Amino acid sequence: MNHKWEISVAGIDTQSPESVVYETWYTQVARVYVSGSYRILEFYWDWPDTSSHVIVETIEIAEQPTLPPQPVLTFGDAPWAPGNEMLSGILRGIQVYDSLLSISDIANEIASPGSITTPWYLNLNPTPSDISDKSGNGHHPVWVGQLRPTLYQEQ
Repeated sequence: MNHKWEISVAGIDTQSPESVVYETWYTQVARVYVSGSYRILEFYWDWPDTSSHVIVETIEIAEQPTLPPQPVLTFGDAPWAPGNEMLSGILRGIQVYDSLLSISDIANEIASPGSITTPWYLNLNPTPSDISDKSGNGHHPVWVGQLRPTLYQEQ
């Protein structure tokens, strides 16, 4: 299979020119922020490469669908396409912030979570049975659907 890295905004997918290389660990970073009348989305799929391994999408805020009243994290099947977009990988070291971090602040936070600002959500070692928030903020994500990934164990 040949898959590309992508971000999707309002049903429009923007893909990387490079294909995903499987069985490789990636550190990924996403930044979303407002600049004037635009929302900027940046997705770095192979951090710390911030020059070429990035997708940037800029859209007018007026074109944005109404955002949910509260932020939410979901893991598993995409809620907008049940059964069509399944998580097929391992997530670890999840850090979510409710303020815009600079590129250098992101590098510091990856090295030492909480060194620049307190994470909104933190779980450095999530498991299928524990995706709870370890930041102390109580922002616990939920699973979409009943399926759970299993942990890889060498035989």
